[in-house]
This record gives sequence, C-alpha cells and structure tokens, in this order.
Amino acid sequence: MRINKTVTKYALGILRIEYTGNIDFIIKADRLHIMHDFKAGVPRTAYKGVVTCFTNGARLFLVPDRRYVRDYDKQWVVPKKFGD
Repeated sequence: MRINKTVTKYALGILRIEYTGNIDFIIKADRLHIMHDFKAGVPRTAYKGVVTCFTNGARLFLVPDRRYVRDYDKQWVVPKKFGD
C-alpha cells in the first residue's frame, strides 16, 4: 500500500490502515511519521492494538489485521535496525 497517496486522497475524512504484524506496523508508522515504540508487545498509545492520529486533516486509524495479529508477544522488542 502506498500510504502517502492514500493519505492525500482521503485528506478530508477518516482512513483505516491495517497492519499485519509488528514490523509492518513500524514500517507504516515511520511512513506516517508517528511513534513506533512498543511496550509489552503492543504499540504505545494503542487501545486493543488500534493507534489513532491526525495527518493532513484526516483522522487515521492504524488497525491490526486480526487474521494475522491475534495476540501480542509481551517479550517482543523493536529490532535494532528500526531504532530511533
């Protein structure tokens, strides 16, 4: 998914973007310039895995795809190659 084009296209509304795992979340969060930190295997600021933010005037929801993200590994940490 090309996030930049998607966000621009829906700049006046609400947008849902699904992520398929922790690495996918980090990649999409970085493209959207939002925090990609994790605590206990869950993205920070998330409620039930859903992270909300505003970008270009649009409300954006980063949502776990429940076909792939069913539970969280509390021991998972962000790999060093994705460091801040």
